[in-house]
Amino acid sequence: PHLVEEILRQEVAHASSQRHALERDKLLIYPVALDHVPGRKGWRMSAAWQAWFKNPLGERPGVPVFEPRRALKPHLIEGPVEIDARYVINIPR
Repeated sequence: PHLVEEILRQEVAHASSQRHALERDKLLIYPVALDHVPGRKGWRMSAAWQAWFKNPLGERPGVPVFEPRRALKPHLIEGPVEIDARYVINIPR
């Protein structure tokens, strides 16, 4: 799910998540945090979804249903965690 929808389900004052980037021989994990998460009234339905609900026969929008009324301010908790694929062991199940 989108980070915004994940936060809405949690109803918390702050939140954290991860973003991932795959490169040729490594995985980068970026720990991201929001120090302030809006409450229930701090969100609105996106304009794209409002338009779709008026005419639901078209293709669904490719954006989150809800968006914050004020811009969120995500920041990195720490630098990226790097996993080098050369040292990953494939363990059979």
